[in-house]
Amino acid sequence: MSGETEQQVSGWTVDTLRSHLLAKFDEKDLRDEQRFQAQQDAIQQALDAAEKAVAKAETATEKRFDSVNEFREQLSDQAVTFMPRKEAQVLIDSQNEKLAVIEARMNHLGISIERINAQQLGAVTERHEGRERSVSVQALIGTVIGVVLFVLTVAGFVVGLTR
Repeated sequence: MSGETEQQVSGWTVDTLRSHLLAKFDEKDLRDEQRFQAQQDAIQQALDAAEKAVAKAETATEKRFDSVNEFREQLSDQAVTFMPRKEAQVLIDSQNEKLAVIEARMNHLGISIERINAQQLGAVTERHEGRERSVSVQALIGTVIGVVLFVLTVAGFVVGLTR
């Protein structure tokens, strides 16, 4: 008994069922193989793209580090040319001492000028000589002021270098 009724006879037998199922399995195996191959291709393409991206990123990183290293070298070269703080401070202190000496001399000259002016006021007859002295004193004062301004300019320049 095959389960068939006499009114409706089907063409299925165990052998046809077996060959039908084997054909379906083969079709499924073929589809699975095609899917697997497609997945393999997609994975390979993704790996290739990732490899290219990594290579590109490495190149960009190398260029960036080259730029950073070049900048560091420039800073090192620049730092070598700068005057050390201690050396600049020694120069500034030296200039300050010289300025103090010049200031003391200027004060002394100021007192001397006052004395000379007092003498000139009292000596009407020595007008001509007084003028010459006054001119020479004024020239001396101008020279001293010029020297002071020069020293201050040099000190300002040195201070500007240390900043």
